[in-house]
Amino acid sequence: MPRKPPTILVKRRALIGRVERALAKQDRELHADRSSNQVSLYITDIKKQTVVETDVDIEALARRIGVMKPWERLAE
Repeated sequence: MPRKPPTILVKRRALIGRVERALAKQDRELHADRSSNQVSLYITDIKKQTVVETDVDIEALARRIGVMKPWERLAE
């Protein structure tokens, strides 16, 4: 019977760091909007100075751009 690989917990701050480094290679930045009670994340394009994506789910984004492996999950 094959063993299931262990699940590794990744802290939110560490995951944000990974995402920021990956986005910097694409001339993009991750920002936090703290204007309401809940913090929401958005991505901007540095060169065009435009908002590219709003209401970013950090875990889904990390998986989409390849900085989070299948056996990792976000620690809450």
